[in-house]
Amino acid sequence: MNSTPLNIMVVNGNEIISSSELPPQGQAIYIKAAKGQKYLITQGKDGAAPEHITVKRVGDDLQVFTQEGAEQPDLIIEDFYTQQGELAGMAEDGTYHTYAAAGDGEAFSMLEDGASATLLLSNTATTGLVGLGAAGGLLAGMSAGMLAAGALAAVAAITGVAVAVKNSNDKGSDHHDNTPPQPGDLSIRDGNGKDMSQGGDFNTSPLVFSGTGRPGDTAIVYDGDKPIAEAIIGEDGKWTIPVTLPEDGQQHDLSVGFKDPQGNEGPRTEPVGVGYDTTPPATPDPADMTIVDGDGKDLSAGGDSKSNPIDFRGENATPGNTVIVYDGDKPIGSAIVGEDGRWHIPVTLPEDGQKHDLSVGIKDPAGNESERTPPVGVGYDGTQPEMVGDLTIRDGNGKDMGLGGDTNKNPIDFSGTAEPGSTVIVYDGDKPVGSAIVGEDGKWYIPVTLPEDGQKHDLSVGVKDPAGNESERTPPVGIGYDATQPEMVGDLTIRDGNGKDMGLGGDTNKNPIDFSGTAEPGSTVIVYDGDKPVGSAIVGEDGKWHIPVTLPEDGQKHDLSVGVKDPAGNESERTPEVGIGYDKQPPTAPNPADMTVTDGAGQDLSAGGNSKTNPIDFRGENATPGDTVIVYDGDKPVGSAVVGEDGRWHVPVELENDGKHDLSVGFKDPAGNESDPSPVYDVGFYENPPAAPNPDDIAIVDDKGRDLSQGGDTNTNPVRFSGSGARPGDKVIVYDGTTPLGEAVVDKDGNWTVPVTLPNEQNYDLSVGFKDPMDTEGPTTPPVTIGYDITQPSAPTNIVISDGSQDLSSGGLTNKHELVFSGTAEKEGDVVIIYNGTIPIASVVAGSGGVWSTPVNLKDDATYDLKVGYTDSATNETIQPVPVSIELDTEALAPSDVTLDFSTGTPVLSGAAGSVEAEADVTIYQNGVPVDTVKANADGSWQWEPDSALDVGSYNFSASQTDNAGNTSVQTASLAYNQLSAGWDFSDKNNLGWDLGGGYAKDPGNNYWISGNMYLGTGIDSDPKGEVLYREMELVKGHIYTFSFESWGAGSNLAQLGLMVGSDIVLNSEVLPGGNVHKTYTVTFTATEDGQSRFSIFNDTASVTGNDFNISNIKLVDNSLSSAGVLTGINNVTDEDFTQTGHELLLNHDEAVLDLSKVADQVQDVNSVSLEGHGANTLNISINDVLTLGKEDLYFQDGSKQLMINGDKEDIVNLESINGDKGIESWNALGEVNVNGTVYNVYQSDSHDVELLIQQGIQIQQQ
Repeated sequence: MNSTPLNIMVVNGNEIISSSELPPQGQAIYIKAAKGQKYLITQGKDGAAPEHITVKRVGDDLQVFTQEGAEQPDLIIEDFYTQQGELAGMAEDGTYHTYAAAGDGEAFSMLEDGASATLLLSNTATTGLVGLGAAGGLLAGMSAGMLAAGALAAVAAITGVAVAVKNSNDKGSDHHDNTPPQPGDLSIRDGNGKDMSQGGDFNTSPLVFSGTGRPGDTAIVYDGDKPIAEAIIGEDGKWTIPVTLPEDGQQHDLSVGFKDPQGNEGPRTEPVGVGYDTTPPATPDPADMTIVDGDGKDLSAGGDSKSNPIDFRGENATPGNTVIVYDGDKPIGSAIVGEDGRWHIPVTLPEDGQKHDLSVGIKDPAGNESERTPPVGVGYDGTQPEMVGDLTIRDGNGKDMGLGGDTNKNPIDFSGTAEPGSTVIVYDGDKPVGSAIVGEDGKWYIPVTLPEDGQKHDLSVGVKDPAGNESERTPPVGIGYDATQPEMVGDLTIRDGNGKDMGLGGDTNKNPIDFSGTAEPGSTVIVYDGDKPVGSAIVGEDGKWHIPVTLPEDGQKHDLSVGVKDPAGNESERTPEVGIGYDKQPPTAPNPADMTVTDGAGQDLSAGGNSKTNPIDFRGENATPGDTVIVYDGDKPVGSAVVGEDGRWHVPVELENDGKHDLSVGFKDPAGNESDPSPVYDVGFYENPPAAPNPDDIAIVDDKGRDLSQGGDTNTNPVRFSGSGARPGDKVIVYDGTTPLGEAVVDKDGNWTVPVTLPNEQNYDLSVGFKDPMDTEGPTTPPVTIGYDITQPSAPTNIVISDGSQDLSSGGLTNKHELVFSGTAEKEGDVVIIYNGTIPIASVVAGSGGVWSTPVNLKDDATYDLKVGYTDSATNETIQPVPVSIELDTEALAPSDVTLDFSTGTPVLSGAAGSVEAEADVTIYQNGVPVDTVKANADGSWQWEPDSALDVGSYNFSASQTDNAGNTSVQTASLAYNQLSAGWDFSDKNNLGWDLGGGYAKDPGNNYWISGNMYLGTGIDSDPKGEVLYREMELVKGHIYTFSFESWGAGSNLAQLGLMVGSDIVLNSEVLPGGNVHKTYTVTFTATEDGQSRFSIFNDTASVTGNDFNISNIKLVDNSLSSAGVLTGINNVTDEDFTQTGHELLLNHDEAVLDLSKVADQVQDVNSVSLEGHGANTLNISINDVLTLGKEDLYFQDGSKQLMINGDKEDIVNLESINGDKGIESWNALGEVNVNGTVYNVYQSDSHDVELLIQQGIQIQQQ
C-alpha cells in the first residue's frame, strides 16, 4: 500500500484556488463546491493519482473514497450535486484524465441519493487543464510536506507553471526575498466538519483553520485586523489553529497571514464572513401549510391517496432556510425557502399500501433544526377496487330489471355487495344519480327515481374506495320509464290449422288457431279466451307477431280476443271477441244410390266405361245442406259444389287428358272434416286418337341383348320391343310393313313389351303403333330394317402370318412380338377375330372384297395356339378348326454352369447340359473380344478350346449364346486364366507362329519342317548372319521371363546362336556344338515395357558352309504368374460381383450392394475398382480392404498404400469405420487430386498409411 499522502487541488476556470493534503484514513477533508470547479487528485513525486476510486452520493454531497474497502470517506465535496463539477486525476505520464464510471455504469453525476459507483481514470487525456495559473501565494503557501510529496511537481506538470525552490543558503543567488507568502491551501471547518472556507453561518465551535507553510513561520488568524489566534508552522510544514467565536450573532470577517521569525508579515488571505448562530428556527405552523395529492385531494388531516406526488406547500417561512419533509425519521424531500417566504416540496410515496407518518421541519443555514410538525398519516393506495357483486335491479312492481327494459313504476331499487366503507354510486350515463356507503356487512341499497320522460336511461354501478380509486362500472342497463297505454294490435288475421280464415269466427277441425298481426316492437301480444290468457308472443323488430292457440276438443264455442302489453307493463284495449268452435266429426260417405254419372252424350257411366264427350255430369240428393261436394280424379279435386237447402247438388267435370280416370265423390263439412270417398268410377276418356310412339322411348334388342334400335342383323329370336311413357290401357302393335307381328297392352305405369318372332331368313321393315280402348289407331314409328340370318360364314382359309422376316403361316419360332395376320373374309364388314386358344387377342373389320390385315401383339415369351374366326353382321361365327402354333422367344439367357479347365495345359471353356438352349450358337470372348463360335449340343452342353497354343500372359474368357430365335444373350462373367508358358515343337506348320528372318527368309527353299523340329539353312548367295526366326509376343512390364530353345547341327558346325528381345540382346551368341549334339539355350530377363515385343533368335556366324542347324522346343515361361486358371471367388458366373482385367476390378452386376472383403484375399496386382455403367451401386470398403488390395505410391509418392475407385454420380462409396477385429478407425478427408485429367477426393486412415482416391461425383458416406 502506498503511504505517500494524496493531495486535492481545486481549480476554478484557469486558476488553482486551493490545494490540500488529504488527512489520514478515518478523517475527511471538506470542500465547498462552486459551479464549474474541477477537483484534481495527485500523489507522490510524479503526481500520479489512484487509477480507481469510489464515490457515493449523500444528499447533494459527494463523498470520495480513495482506499478500497474504506468505510469512511477521504474527501467530501459539499453541494456537489447542485454545483456540478469535474473530478480528475494525474496519470503517470503527467497528463490530466477525468474520472468516469466503470464499464456500463451510470454516470456518477446522475447517481441517486445513497447510491455508489466505482470510477476509473479515463484512457484519453484531456486538455481541460492546460494553461492553468496558480492563485496568488498558492504555491508559496504549500507546506514542506506537500513539496516533499511532489504536489509542487504535479502542479507544475499539469498547469505549466514553472516553480523553482532554492535553498536559502544558495550562494549562486543574486537576490534573496524571505517575505512569507500568502497562505494558499487554507482549510476552515466548523465543529461539525463543515467547510467554511467560503464563509457562512455555523452552530458548533471551534472553527478549525489549517494549512501548510514554511516551517518556523507563524500562521495568524485575524478578525478584521485583530489577531485572534496563531500557531507556529511545524517542521512538516503543517499548521492548525482552532478559533472560538463569541455567540453574538454578528458576522466576523476572518483572514489568515504568515509572519516569519524576523517579524516580516506576508499578505493575508481574502477575508471570509463567518457568523456563529445556535438558535433553532421556529416549528413550522400547520396553518401556513397545505398537503394535497396528485388529484388535488386535501390530506392536511391525513387519509388515503391514489395519486402521487403528495404536494407540501407553505408560506411565511424564513428565506434561505431549508424545509425538510420526513417519513417517520427519514428525510424524503427538501426545498430552500424562497425570498417571498414560500416553499414547495413534492413527495412521491411508495405504492406499498402502508400508512406513512409525514412531518415537516426547518433547518437554518447554520444547521440548526426546528422541531417537526405533528405527523400526518397518509396511505398510498393505487389499487382499483373490485366491481359490486350480487347486483339486483327491480322496479316499483318488483319486476327484475337486471337485463334492462321499460317500467311504469318508480323507484328503481339497486342493491348488492362491495368492500365495507367504500362508496357505491349509480350512474345515468356518466351522471351520478344515487350513492350509498357500504355497511360493515358489505351490503348496500340505493333507490333511484327515473324521470317520466319516456327516454332510455343507461344505468351502471361503480365503487369508489376511501383513496378515491374507482372500480370498473357494471355494464350499462337500459331502463325506460313509460306509463302510456299502447295501441291495439293491427292487421289481425286468424286462421285454423288448415289455413282457413277464422276472422269472423266459425267451426274448425284443425288446431292450432294461428293469430298474427302487427304491434309495437318489443311489446307482448296476448290472446285471451274470455279473460283467460291462452297464448302470448313478443313482437319482433319488424313489428310482426304470431301466436298459435290450441283449442280444447270440447265442442264448445270460445270467445277469443287479443290485447297488447308494452315492456313497461301498460296494457291496450282488447280486440272484439270472435266465437270459434272446434269440430272433428266427419260427414257420412256419399251413397252411390243417391248419385248419377253421365257423359256429354247422355251415356250412363255409373258403372264406369269409356267416353269421347265432356262434361262428365255428377248429380246427387239427400246430402246435408251447406256441406261441400268434391269430385276427385285419383287424389286430385276436379270439381265441387255446395249442397243446397233441398239436399241436392250437381258437379259437371271437364276431363282434360285422354286416358283412364279413377273418379270418386266426397263430402266436406264447414269445419273442414272430410267424409270417406265414394267407390271409384273407372272412366276412360278418349277424345283424340293416340299419338305416334317416340322412337327414343323404344328399345329393340335380340335374344343375345344386342341393340337393334337402329336396325341390323340377328340370328336369334325373339326380337323384343319395349318402351315407356305410353298411355296406360292403350294397345301396342308391332308391324312388318302393315302386317301385325305382335301386340301388348300398356301397363298402369306406361311400360310395355312386345316379343316378335321373325319366321324366315330375310329383312323385315318393323314399326310400332298405338290403338286406344275405343279402337282408334294412331300413326306408327318410322320402320327399322332388321335382317334374320342364321347361316354361318365360310371357314377362314389362306391365312398369311408373318413376323416381318419369315413366314409363320404354318407356325414356327420367332423373337418378334408383333406378327401380321392377313386374309380374305366372305364379305366386306365381317369381323375377323384372332384367338389364342379361346381368348380373343386382336380383331379387324374386313374391307372391300373381304380383304383384311391386322397386327397381332404377342406379349410374353410362350407358345401361342393361334386361330382366325369370321363373324358376320348377324354374329354368326366360323373359327379355324386347327390352330397355328407359334413360339415367341425374345430373350436368350447368358450361358450357365460355365467352367474353365486347364488341367491339360490348354484352357478348355465348357458348359454343362442345359447351359444354353439346344443347338444354340455359343460365342467365345477373349478379353471382351469375340474369337470363336461353337454349336451347342441337343442337350445344351458345349465345349471350346483354342485352335493354337496361347502366348504367355493373362486371359479373361467369357461366353454368350445366340438361340434359334436369333436372340443373343449378354456375356457371362469373365473367367480368368494365366498362361504361364508357351512352347513350339514345330510338329506341323499350324503351330509355327514364328517367321523366317534375314537371309533365311530370302532363301526359304533351304528351310523346312521336319517332324518335331525345323531345319534352317542358307543358300550359296544368302547371308546367314542375323535374324533366323522371330515372333511378336505380349510382355508385362516388371515380369520375369525365361526363354529357351533346343538346337543341333551335323559335323563341325560353326553357328553361334543368341536371343534379342526388342532392341536388347538378352542372350549373347553361343557356339553350337557339332556332331548332332543337342544344346539348350536358356536366358532369364525382366520386361522393361508393357505390350508387344519382338523375340528374335539370331546367328552370329556369316559362313555359308558348316552353318546349317535344327531348332525345336522353343519355350517361354512367365515366372511372375503364380498359377493358371480361375480366380476363385470373383469369377463364378452365377453369383460373383467382379472380374479382374489387368490391374482393374470391373463390376459385373447392376445396382448392387458390394463388399470388397470377399475378394481382397483372392486377387493380385489391383490398382483400381470400377463401378461405371452399372446404375446405382453401393460399395462398402474398409481400411483393411485397402491394406490388402492397394499398392504403395501408385498415384503420389508418400509411402502410403493407395487404391482408386471410379464410378458414376448414382454410385455410393460407404467408408466403414469398423476395421474387422481392430476396432473403430476413422477416415479423414485430405482434399482433391487430379490424376490424368480426372479429379478425385482423397481420404486417409487416421491409424494406417492408407489412402483411397474416389472419383469426384460419387456419393461418399462415412459410418
